[in-house]
Order: sequence, then C-alpha cells, then structure tokens
Amino acid sequence: MSNPTAVRSSPFVALGLLAALEAQAPCTNAWQPGDPIAGLDGTPYAMLVGDPDGAGPLPTGVVVGGEFTVAGAHRVGNVAFYEPGARQWLSLGSLPVRVTSLLARANGRLVAGSTFGGVQEFDGAAWQPIGPSSSQPRVSALAELPNGDLVVGGNFAASAGIPGNAIVRWDGSQWSAMGDPSVATTIGSVLAMARLPNGDLVVGGRFDQIGGVLCRNVARWNGSVWQPLGAGSPAVVTRLAASAAGELVVDGDFGAGSSFGRWDGANWLPVTMQQQPAFAFPIGAVGSNGVLFRANGGLFVHTPAGWNNLVPWSGNVSVQCAALLGNGDVVVGGGFVSFEGQATLRVAHRVAGSWLSAGVGAAGAVDAVCELADGSLVVGGTFGW
Repeated sequence: MSNPTAVRSSPFVALGLLAALEAQAPCTNAWQPGDPIAGLDGTPYAMLVGDPDGAGPLPTGVVVGGEFTVAGAHRVGNVAFYEPGARQWLSLGSLPVRVTSLLARANGRLVAGSTFGGVQEFDGAAWQPIGPSSSQPRVSALAELPNGDLVVGGNFAASAGIPGNAIVRWDGSQWSAMGDPSVATTIGSVLAMARLPNGDLVVGGRFDQIGGVLCRNVARWNGSVWQPLGAGSPAVVTRLAASAAGELVVDGDFGAGSSFGRWDGANWLPVTMQQQPAFAFPIGAVGSNGVLFRANGGLFVHTPAGWNNLVPWSGNVSVQCAALLGNGDVVVGGGFVSFEGQATLRVAHRVAGSWLSAGVGAAGAVDAVCELADGSLVVGGTFGW
C-alpha cells in the first residue's frame, strides 16, 4: 500500500547524540537531536490511506500500525502518520501494544485493534478506548455495518464489558453480542471479515457456531441474525474476498484438489486445481463480478466463468503483494532482485505491458503497497536504506 518508498526501516537505536561542549565541565554536556530514521524502527502490520483527524489540521496521508517505537524523528507507540506532501512522519498518539488492524469509519474516525490491547478510536487528538478499559480482547479484524455499528473480531471470550465470544459490535454507547446472547457460543476465533454489496457481513475463522447457529468456519450476518453458508468451510478460513456482484471466495479445503471455495449465493463450488493457479491469495474485488488474486505466474481474476490471467509473470517469483493502480498500471513487491528480466529491487512497475524498476527499489522484502490520491506509492516491509 514515489515518495516515500518506505514505511519501515532497519532498527535504529540512537535517538540523540551526546555533544561534548568544548572547554566546559561534563555537567554541561547536553543531548542534541540526532538524525531521524527513514521510516520505522519496527514492523508494520496494518496500513491504510485516510485522514485521521477529519476536519483537523492533518491532511490525507498514510496511517501505519504495528510494533515500533520510532517513526522518522518522533518517539511513537505502535502507530504513526506519514504526510506525503511534506514527506515527513508525524506522531499520532501512542497505543500500548502491537496494532494488528486499522479501520477508517464512515464518520471519519480511525479505529485500531491491538493484540491484548482491545479497541481504540482516535478522536483527532488522542486515542480513546472503546468500551471498558478492562476489556482487552485480542483483535484480528475490524468492520463497519451499514448502520454505523463497529464490529470487532478476534480471539477472546465473553467477560466483563464484552458480552460475546470472538465477535461483538459497538453501537456508540455499548457492546452487544451478535446473535442470541443466551447461547454459550463455542467459537474459537474470527480471523477475517468482508462486506457484501448489500451490506451483509461475512466472517471467517476457526469456529463451529456463532450465536447458537451452526456455522462451520464461515458465516453471514444479515443485519439481525447469523446464517450458515451451506455446510461451511471444512478448513479454517484466514482469507476471504467478495466480488462486486456478491460472489464470495474463501480459502479452505473444498475437495477436488482445491484450496479455495466460492459461494455463488446458494452453493459452495470448489475451485479446481486444473484451473487454480498455484499459491493464490485473494486481494479484493475487481470489475463487476471478479475477485483479484496474486499467485505464482501473475495476477489472476476469478469470476463465475473461471480464471483469467490478468497480468502474467514467469513462474514462481516471490511476490508478496500487488496493487492495480488507478491508471491501469500494476505494482508488485516481494523478495525478488530482478523481475521479468529487469533489475528491480523488490518493487516492480508494469507500464504499457512492460515491467520496469520502481525507482531504486527497496533494500529488503516488501510486504504491502498502496496508492495515494496523487498517484504516488507507499510500500511497507522489512528493509532499510
């Protein structure tokens, strides 16, 4: 998810330089500001483009969450903001533990989910806990319902202030269970969420029921009740994506040698190995009825008619992320040092059918890429300069 090309740098431990003042006693020595690092001193786990303070002074930029304590010249706490126009990192308050997920709500508010840190919302100046501060669920996924309610999924049990297991919603004043709260839900964890075009929410994870409704590893919330999607998924669902037409694709062992299944609204259909590209991972909706995948051999689009190799590349290249840009170009990132015959350090750019190096590339593996409104790019990963 140009300038900058990095949202992470190698660890940098010196936060200042001790300047010895000539001909003065040691007690007059003072710490002087050191050089800022080019990115972060830790690992980013979530990244989005948005305006974190709404009508406040911050412009639209890149919000990054993860596990780090320094961003540019600032001491931060697991969350930071990059302002592309000024090419600078800014502090965005501090969260106590690793940030695993971010969500920009329809009202402009920014929400962060953390490992054992619960859910926090940025009010334009500081992070505020949502709900009782004693509740600290391990959050994996965030979503917003059409009515504005916030849905939180993860690995947690009902406790004081949290009335449900693994998935709950916040209506602005209180948490509530989704489904029958009187049923002891033998749910394990919710790992992924996707909104369907009609507003329904689909969740995937490791569970056998939600709110008393038998739903094996995947379920649909229609606004009032949970619904099973056929027999569900026989395997844990960690990734899912929906097309603009409402077809759902999830990872799981659906037989016929397929690691993905598609729900056409009535039935699960295995995506057969004869069609499915190797090591495919869903990215999101593309076109009127397709789901975009990255895989060995290129970017693929899956529709009810089958697979289409939208953007090809040769064989098993270590591509970790890909993005279709607004002008029709494609950018991919990963661990490669050349791409389709071009010297491209971990970032490659496809223009008019040809692959080119994206600037000087990156000095380490790239795991995420996003496009800003002005067409510039931000990439994140494990690298320094």
